Amino acid sequence: MVGSLYAHQIYYSIFFMSKIIQAYRELYRKIGRLPLDVKSISLFKQSLRYEFSSKRSFHKYAGVDPKKYTSMVSLLDDILIYRKYKRIPELLDEIYKRKIPSPSWATEFFSTKYSAWKPFWPHVHLIYEFGNEKSISVYRKELSRMEPENSFSLMKELALSLPKNDIPLTPLPRRTSSSRPMAELLKKVQEFHAFISKHANILSDVKIYPLEIHFEPSRLGLPLSIAVREKKLRDKVSYAKHLLRTYKPLDKEDLDHLICIATAKDTDQHHTINDNFRRYMLRVSKSRAVSPYEKKYVWQKRLIPNERNIRFYYRQYVMGQFYVDNAGNYQMSPAKNFYD
Repeated sequence: MVGSLYAHQIYYSIFFMSKIIQAYRELYRKIGRLPLDVKSISLFKQSLRYEFSSKRSFHKYAGVDPKKYTSMVSLLDDILIYRKYKRIPELLDEIYKRKIPSPSWATEFFSTKYSAWKPFWPHVHLIYEFGNEKSISVYRKELSRMEPENSFSLMKELALSLPKNDIPLTPLPRRTSSSRPMAELLKKVQEFHAFISKHANILSDVKIYPLEIHFEPSRLGLPLSIAVREKKLRDKVSYAKHLLRTYKPLDKEDLDHLICIATAKDTDQHHTINDNFRRYMLRVSKSRAVSPYEKKYVWQKRLIPNERNIRFYYRQYVMGQFYVDNAGNYQMSPAKNFYD
């Protein structure tokens, strides 16, 4: 019985290992055919080797969590089979941004619960800006009534007092998991948000919303319920985390390399585009049945992008990037337009 169970374990181990190797080889071949520069392909292959050689790879690619694998295959197939070359920037993000760790302050921000931000997060009660004195007074009284007591004093409840020379005990300060003061951490988040907002027309396809919370009064001119205000805070903190995960700076050295690829001439031997891509696309076009009209344009390289066409996507990519300089400040990519 024990021997039979052991044999089954060996069989399934070999079976899953063969699946992992098969998946690895499939991705490796596809990467080698991509319309990218040599350095980008090399970094992509290194990342792939790490993913499959790590202890997590068995669970990630052997059928337990196939999302990462299927997503990557879909991206590569869209470019190599369906000719969706507009997804090349996504490839560059995968290669160059995924390897960059988050700064320490961002890691602390991710691990801090939203409730810890209640005393610090910027907010405004709109009635204070637009209401009259009477409505503001009613609003303020109701708001103070809704707020929980900050502390409980047994001496106060029992109407007791200390002798003149006695010093009252004070509670120990509450410790947090963050080693950085909350105000300083919030300042880092606000600086990042301000930079993204300033350059939103270049960095983002969607509107960047402010971090400040606006508490509008109810129809009766009273404060919103505690639950609603809690949700507004939670949503704003989650939105800030979303921005940090979505907009990542490139390493300055990587950005300089990509700019060189984007602006290089086709005759530049040091910044060439992978020639395996052109050979692969020609081979695919020959192997499948196509009309004489399509075949004519394939051979004239009008359906297969040349190096100049591919560099166009590189230029689009580097124009919409930013980096952190040596002083720790955010800077936009120096590639401003197609004629720099």
